Amino acid sequence: MNKDKMIKDGRLTPEALIERYDTLKGERGAWESHWQEICDYILPNRNTITAEKTEGEKKFDKLLDNTGVQANELLTGAINSMQVHTGGEFFGLTTGDERLDNEDDVRQWMQRTVRSMHNVLTNSNFFTENHEKDLDQCAIGTACMSMEADDKDVVRFSTKFIGEYLIDEDHMGRVNQIYRAFQWSVEKIIGKFGYDAMPADLKKDWDKGEFGKKYTVMQGIYPASLVQEKPTGTVRKFIDQYIIREAKFEIQHGNFDTFPYLVPRWSKAAGEKYGRGPGSVALPECRVLNKMNETMLIGAQKAVDPPVQVSDDGFILPLITTPGGVNYRRSGDPDDLIRPIFNDTRLDFGYQALEDRRKRIRDAFYVDQLRLQQGGPMMTATEVMQRTEEQLRLLGPILGRQQAEFLKPMVDRLFDLMWKRGMIEQPPAILQGRDLGVRYSSFMAKAQRATEGQSIMRWLEAVSPFINLNNAVSDVIDTDAAPRILAGIFNPPQELIRNKDAVDKMRQERAAQAQQMQQTQQALADAQAGAQITQAMGAMGGTQQTG
Repeated sequence: MNKDKMIKDGRLTPEALIERYDTLKGERGAWESHWQEICDYILPNRNTITAEKTEGEKKFDKLLDNTGVQANELLTGAINSMQVHTGGEFFGLTTGDERLDNEDDVRQWMQRTVRSMHNVLTNSNFFTENHEKDLDQCAIGTACMSMEADDKDVVRFSTKFIGEYLIDEDHMGRVNQIYRAFQWSVEKIIGKFGYDAMPADLKKDWDKGEFGKKYTVMQGIYPASLVQEKPTGTVRKFIDQYIIREAKFEIQHGNFDTFPYLVPRWSKAAGEKYGRGPGSVALPECRVLNKMNETMLIGAQKAVDPPVQVSDDGFILPLITTPGGVNYRRSGDPDDLIRPIFNDTRLDFGYQALEDRRKRIRDAFYVDQLRLQQGGPMMTATEVMQRTEEQLRLLGPILGRQQAEFLKPMVDRLFDLMWKRGMIEQPPAILQGRDLGVRYSSFMAKAQRATEGQSIMRWLEAVSPFINLNNAVSDVIDTDAAPRILAGIFNPPQELIRNKDAVDKMRQERAAQAQQMQQTQQALADAQAGAQITQAMGAMGGTQQTG
């Protein structure tokens, strides 16, 4: 399409938006059958990517074994608890400079800001939608969550189904475009966008009372640089458009300062936009396990109710195999009885093969690796720490991508929304012009930093014998810096840490008290010495008189 026909009033025309959607939809076609299979065996509640199903229709009709479903739920719960948790703060702010972070006014401002941000998340639907997002991410490999401003709760989250959105990346591999298409009734469309914004056909449907008639609503969010005549790469705003596809009519447009969608991917191959998750690894085993279960059910049925063999003229048919059934046969050979055709069925071998497949599926979802030892003797604290470190090495690279593609964009956008509403106080003057980063304090992040804290403690333990030999060695240790560095690692409540002014004041008061006590002791010593001199002089005078 000609560029002049693609852009109008600084944004894409409806025709250009539809063309863009169709192009990305065609590129994604190869993924859809793969995702459908993953959902059939691992995420059956979402198996409507290529298979159209009506509301309320059965979705577990192909599933004979739920090992993949349970393994995905367990991994989702583990990832969720490692990244975010409702019982406390799972992120903080940092300037990137440890000494600046430990400045009292900076530390206190960041603490108040982080608490306000966590309160907003707690009062929103973040934790509910985040669980749904993790289900998609662990199974399919790609997840999508919208993050929009809300008049009541400040921010509102909504997890989107992979069948309804398309994504595109910038030159650095970051998702910066998203396009959606969904069927809405006339009633829903006018309820959200208003009557006046509608095309003529949709207004007629409303006037005639055809509220249930459905139209395709399309949304496109893309960087403003996409419609610039000469992109400079410095514009960071994003354009938001809604159109009615059938009418090729724009019904709403706006813009965002930050990208309003969070699109984390479990892992991503070079040259691909969509991610691949544990569900892709476990899919072959899930398919085999499903087929094996079908065979085992047939085998078990044959073992319990086996096919039988009878002589062609020995029995009066039909055979009655129900409990208490009576069968008649003609008199003749007493060995001419009803016998099962197969009597050597090995169901135990089949169950063993099933369990082997189930273990492979659990391994693909890291289920056994993420669990602490079950049964047996209790583990010591050291053993638990070593097991935790093993888990960190296993999932560290994966969680690193989650921090980059999910947590950091979420914190950045939340800060932006709260700043615009005046919910964040002005930072200290020393922070003017400085960028703030995100410091993660989830369970996994704390466990990762705990290793650094343990290294400091082991170093102090190694140095202590030399301090006992020569107390001057303690001058090497900055005893004021060590507790604050450890506080940054273990992230205790900041109320436990006195600021530098309070510490200096306490030390000054302690020094003044020590000096006053010393002076008092000196005065007492001088007085005692004077009394002793006077007593001695008196004794010497008496001696002279006696002489």
